[in-house]
Amino acid sequence: MTPDGGELLDAAARAVFDSVDGRARLAPLLASFDAAVGRFLEDDAPRDLLLAIRLDWALCDATPSDARDAADTWLRRAAAGELPDVPPDPAWEPLLATHASVFEVWPTSDGAFLRDIVRGVCLPLVEPMGLHPAPRGPAAVWDARLIVTSDGARLCRAPLLYPLDVLTLLHRYATATFEAAFEPATCVLPLRRAWLAVHRQPRLAPERAFRTALAGWGNAASSS
Repeated sequence: MTPDGGELLDAAARAVFDSVDGRARLAPLLASFDAAVGRFLEDDAPRDLLLAIRLDWALCDATPSDARDAADTWLRRAAAGELPDVPPDPAWEPLLATHASVFEVWPTSDGAFLRDIVRGVCLPLVEPMGLHPAPRGPAAVWDARLIVTSDGARLCRAPLLYPLDVLTLLHRYATATFEAAFEPATCVLPLRRAWLAVHRQPRLAPERAFRTALAGWGNAASSS
């Protein structure tokens, strides 16, 4: 895990959102996230990680109402010195190369290969994770944000773990929403909503809870 990845995200979020103007920037984005994913409750665990994922999304992926294109995020504006109340910090530059999605995890002897289920991109994770290869298929499924460098990718924060039982549904979702898969502000949100449904219904089979939560997104929730 990148030692300062989460700290850099937290510092940039404070600079961009922790002011009167900043809260005005943040409020509509949080409303959009909550509408798509659901509001996090006090007993949703890991709550601190969930709140960080939401804030990271608002900073790095979501776009303002007057965005010039899909890459015109508050982070990019801050890093470019376009926000009068936010002095740009060169330390934020690595954050411009973050990549957030839901990944298959394929362990190797010195790290892992992560395959983005939604976009199909494969990235080498250049840090040991203590996972062992599975007899068949990936060893884990993670919702994670990565900092991508010339050497490979590193985790910004601990990953959110998805049950392997829903892997087939994840693949169906990726196929059904391929055209939207390159919109980082929206493509992963339905999967986070489905994760939340699984988390809140532990007595329900993960596949059933996931399918129900994904209903309405193309053919992702249809039976095979």
